[in-house]
Amino acid sequence: MKRVTGVLFAALIITSCDAGGADICDTDRYGCSQNTEAFTPVTEGCPNDPIVVRIGHGLTEFNPLETDYFPPVEFGPQGGSHAYLALEADGIAIDVTRRLKTFLRVWNEVERGCMKVNQDDEAAGCRTVESSRNVLLGDSVELNIVGATARGEDGDTLARISEFGLIVFTAPLDRGSVEVTIEDECGRVAKDIHWFGGAGPASAASNTQE
Repeated sequence: MKRVTGVLFAALIITSCDAGGADICDTDRYGCSQNTEAFTPVTEGCPNDPIVVRIGHGLTEFNPLETDYFPPVEFGPQGGSHAYLALEADGIAIDVTRRLKTFLRVWNEVERGCMKVNQDDEAAGCRTVESSRNVLLGDSVELNIVGATARGEDGDTLARISEFGLIVFTAPLDRGSVEVTIEDECGRVAKDIHWFGGAGPASAASNTQE
């Protein structure tokens, strides 16, 4: 699934230039990069503290997603459409790792009620992947550290990072979810899901942290 959607994403990038030659990817903080090959696992000095991530939206800053609503969508001059996703993450051990393997995905719920019972079934035909993207945060552009750092339980320096302007090519959707998964070079993983349009579990009025 990831391989196929990655190819589709690349095809959308190729057709994202307007008549004047400007590329929408120039507005992306990481240039629409899909590269995660430079990710290098770290085996020493890793903290025991967890990492936490929150999905949001925004071109120049992180903004929380409105409860039960899809991210704002912009339309290009050739009829394409895209949204700028963003994320905040806490617990990033900046003395040990400065890169985050990140996976962004937008699900479209085709059949109402599907995602309430098929949250873990990626092959469920009643929902489809509208867009997906891999990006290595902190590679071509340094991680955007915000606020004061904190000390972990083992004395590690832990920071909050805020990343924004991450393009996903998508049409406006009525029901589905937007999700982000991050992994640092220590192997710590965090995921956040934003449900919209009444999709997802009945208890999920807003974001769900895993």
